[in-house]
Amino acid sequence: MFTDVFHHRHSFNRLRPGTAWFSYIGLCLDLHLGCKCRVIFDFIHVFEKNYRLNQALIKDKRLERLSLLAASHKDALTEEGVEEVLDELKSQFEYILCDSPAGIESGARHAMYFADDAILVTNPEISSCRDSDKMIGFIASKSLRAIEGRVPDNQQLLIDRYDANRVRNEDCLSVDDIGEMLGLPVCGVIPESPHVLTSSNMGTSVTEQSSEVQKSLKAVSGD
Repeated sequence: MFTDVFHHRHSFNRLRPGTAWFSYIGLCLDLHLGCKCRVIFDFIHVFEKNYRLNQALIKDKRLERLSLLAASHKDALTEEGVEEVLDELKSQFEYILCDSPAGIESGARHAMYFADDAILVTNPEISSCRDSDKMIGFIASKSLRAIEGRVPDNQQLLIDRYDANRVRNEDCLSVDDIGEMLGLPVCGVIPESPHVLTSSNMGTSVTEQSSEVQKSLKAVSGD
């Protein structure tokens, strides 16, 4: 289970890559964006104040308004330090997307704590849905918004690695099963596809290949 969380100055429903400035924070995203060789400094370097934010940000070569702040595994994060980095990002970007690590460990909790909105990405499997359910509970009770009594995050589900044949054979959960189990609206369904692994290995975006995954992702983004 992965989670994209959003920190923004504008409406969640106006989130469009062509009209807003984006910062993307995440693990292994340098591989998917094809900029692995360009990563020198990451979130932890900025968090520990060893280097400035602008030294760590990497501008995407295809999307002018997208920048990446690579992340790495680190347990010694503090809420104050994470908030400081996010505040600096907010001064430069309209939207900050945090791609949290799988599961519900420290990295995911820190990403969700400051979230304005959340897309919970889950697989059609019981174990993945259980992790998502725990994260939903965390957002509802332990996020900054919950603690301060503010309006709850806009939460949606994105179902990943969906195989209709397995669903028909009752080998995994259906879209309706997942929506009913987690009690959140489903904003999209991404099918299982070898194109994802191929794109990752090639260091290209899966949206550059004509495939069902590409069509599904464009549908989710509103294109």
